[in-house]
Amino acid sequence: MVLSYVQWAARAAAAQARILYVCAEDARVVRAALCAGRAAGLAPAAGAVWLLPASLPRRWLRAPAGNCTQQELRDMAEGHLSVAPAWMADWEERGDAPADSEVGAWQRSWRARCSRWQECGRAPAQAALLYDALRMWDAALRRALRAHPAALDNLHHKSIARALIEDQWSNGTRLRLGAWSRAAGYRAGPRAPRWRTPDGRAPDDGAPHCALQALADVLRADCRAAVLALAALALAALLGASAAAACHYKRRAERKEGLIRSCWQAEQRARPGAAEVAAFLADCPRLLAPCLDLPLDALPLDLEPWQTARDRAEARWVSWGAPASAGTDTTYLSADAPPADTDAFLS
Repeated sequence: MVLSYVQWAARAAAAQARILYVCAEDARVVRAALCAGRAAGLAPAAGAVWLLPASLPRRWLRAPAGNCTQQELRDMAEGHLSVAPAWMADWEERGDAPADSEVGAWQRSWRARCSRWQECGRAPAQAALLYDALRMWDAALRRALRAHPAALDNLHHKSIARALIEDQWSNGTRLRLGAWSRAAGYRAGPRAPRWRTPDGRAPDDGAPHCALQALADVLRADCRAAVLALAALALAALLGASAAAACHYKRRAERKEGLIRSCWQAEQRARPGAAEVAAFLADCPRLLAPCLDLPLDALPLDLEPWQTARDRAEARWVSWGAPASAGTDTTYLSADAPPADTDAFLS
């Protein structure tokens, strides 16, 4: 048994546990757990909080346990929290019942029967619970025997057992710090717990700290969950930026295609003017000349688009069919000599 507690304490220390609950009524089990926890480094001074049953006897720390002395057990038990069910806490807090009540009569009977004990001043909560359980079982059995007198010969019959169970389930110095219930949760009492940690603060959950500890505290999670949440946010932002960029380039491609289509209109008046082409090229610097009948000297190609305002981009409409002059210069992108009938196919 001692070896199992040593293994349990080692596993708890490896998992960096901070809250250790020993649910046992036997004082020997509690002492063995405390001794194993001390050997594993789970001391209150190291940030560990021990929850021990409140039903332990008064002198439960006097006997040594394993490799721990009595003083070492006292150091381990210093500052522990006592856990008791609500019915036990209520029983310990209230005084003796009136003498004419059923509870008062039972308390007098209990003192009379345990008078040979040295400590028989007040009935413990476990004795009252055992008495209530026996009375409930007695009432359920009497009810079942009244309904089925022959059931006494076969109490293990399914119908009898089901009827008994259904009837049954229908019905040191300690300071109370609070109460907990599944419906209402934790309700703090008039006193606050005194933590035995080095700085006097409430112990953490034992999880390792990281650079995203603030985010983990906001999310009430560990560092791994905080990293995953940050990665999810970054991925969402990247997807949003990619979608916005794709929509932008799609709209710009549609505008470019529309401009190029308009440049090839058969009607000369339907074609865009030089100012419109220059304004478009300011947004698309990689596109040199979408309209073939617009001379390059009419476009501001000597400066970058962001260095020249659109309204200053001078452009003149010159047809290839017009005679060459000093004011117009037709520049060809091909290294070959221009054909002889260059100005004839548009006339």
